[in-house]
Amino acid sequence: MPAADGSGALHLLAGPTTSASWRAKVILSTGRYRFSAEARTARTQKLPFGKNHGATLEVAGVRGTRGAWLTGDTPWIPLQVDFEVSEPEAEVELICAFRASAGEAWFRTDSLRLEQRP
Repeated sequence: MPAADGSGALHLLAGPTTSASWRAKVILSTGRYRFSAEARTARTQKLPFGKNHGATLEVAGVRGTRGAWLTGDTPWIPLQVDFEVSEPEAEVELICAFRASAGEAWFRTDSLRLEQRP
């Protein structure tokens, strides 16, 4: 679904207790990586439970990888999460996540990037 400005975006709409995501699996070799995208939220309200609320980027399959959480009404903001793969070959899952009791989140599709870092 396009964002309000007409750009292509992954869109997530919250109901009363929403935990939703867009996901993609990739096979990566040993190294340091950065997963990044621009995201925005509208009318996003926290869930009445848990500690993680709003829109964020995550990486499953490696330890300790989560970006900042966007809540409320936020304009397009760059998000990023840096992570390391220590195995010769590993499957990781790139996640655009949204946890909220109300509101919407968008992840701009033309900004989604996975880069190997030095």
